[in-house]
Amino acid sequence: MLAPIQDSQLINYITSKRYIKNSQKLYKIPVVGNQYFEPLPKKLPKNIHIMIKNDFNNKHDKNALLVKYKINNKVIPVGFIPRDKVYDFRKIKNKLHYLGIVTENNNIAIISEMIS
Repeated sequence: MLAPIQDSQLINYITSKRYIKNSQKLYKIPVVGNQYFEPLPKKLPKNIHIMIKNDFNNKHDKNALLVKYKINNKVIPVGFIPRDKVYDFRKIKNKLHYLGIVTENNNIAIISEMIS
């Protein structure tokens, strides 16, 4: 199940960088399989567009959701929503506004805000 972020240090960092109406509605969505794609740059610009799309060509998981970002008209794959999170993610994906991508110890996550 996806749950709101509880890490106060991360919430403070995000809210200091962006105008967030309600920090109680911030979500950190893990991304897996990033080792199969280009490494993320050390610093991503703020104006990237994050996309999460069905990956119908994935021979390992017909329900896979591929995470990509677009910058300067180039679409770059990052990884996948974990298989055990896909069902929960699909229920709320239309209510999420993606704020950015974070990395911690080679782990990648999408930070998003729940919108009404």
